[in-house]
Amino acid sequence: MTRALFVSVVVLSACSGQIAPLDDAGPVSGADAGVQVDAGAGDAGATDAGVAALDAGPVACPSTAALCESFEDGLDLTRWSINGDAATFVIDGTTPTPSGQKSLHVMYGLPRGHAGQQSIELKGRVAAPDDRMYLRTYMRFGDLSLPGPHPFFIDVSDSTGRELGFGSIINDFAFMAYAPQGLDDSRTWYEGDGFWHPGVENGDATPNTENTLTAQTWVCVELMYFGDHQAPGDTQHPGEEVKVWLNGTEIPQMSVTDAIWASDLGHAPPEHWSPVYSEATWRFGVESFGPENVNLDLWFDGIVFSTQRVGCL
Repeated sequence: MTRALFVSVVVLSACSGQIAPLDDAGPVSGADAGVQVDAGAGDAGATDAGVAALDAGPVACPSTAALCESFEDGLDLTRWSINGDAATFVIDGTTPTPSGQKSLHVMYGLPRGHAGQQSIELKGRVAAPDDRMYLRTYMRFGDLSLPGPHPFFIDVSDSTGRELGFGSIINDFAFMAYAPQGLDDSRTWYEGDGFWHPGVENGDATPNTENTLTAQTWVCVELMYFGDHQAPGDTQHPGEEVKVWLNGTEIPQMSVTDAIWASDLGHAPPEHWSPVYSEATWRFGVESFGPENVNLDLWFDGIVFSTQRVGCL
């Protein structure tokens, strides 16, 4: 299994949380970007007191945030690049979000002519003190049957080939790790029953529900990544670790530590199975494998990268 890695040279400013632009162009939406725009009710709301707005729009950006994205001004091509077909991505102003009026709608699938890798990629790097990163975003699914094989919806990788993805495996949300050592050191943990093996899925097979979640409603997804590359003396979190929360509830079956990995493998995991987060590339959309033969609709909004857990609005 070979994955293409996209290397960026744009630098993220630690002070402002903004990505240094390649030129003087500003946020782009509409025909100039090749990105469709669904007209909506327009901008609304106000920034909460005590937070620093690091991007445009009404979304509240916590003071601990390194970067926030609300899509209120469209898809900013000084911040994001498109891997795939621009027509896959629509700025949707018809469906209010938890943090504003606009969101990024990903329209995927062979019936639409958009298969393979279809994602937006952050051009810059996000500072991760002590190799720890908290990511919060809102996601909305048109269909929660979550067809396979196993697409990544949120993907992070570095130049070594270490890659982690939050996505799905046939009716279940899943967290997947792909190490440069190859498939023998790649692992998947899914929400139903911990470590996944073929033929065992605990998710709902219906298109409208997935355990406690409902299609066409916003889901708050939180991820905590700890790489232990810069803090090997951390006694509270020895080794590397990932945690997953859905709507504020931790999903222990998708939480990963060195000990959990070792219990699955029967031997110690790779010395480092997490990317170096301050050097990592982040992508949102559909990465990795399929599903290519179906229509998959998902929306993203309220993306926050932070040094601390920010929770759900």
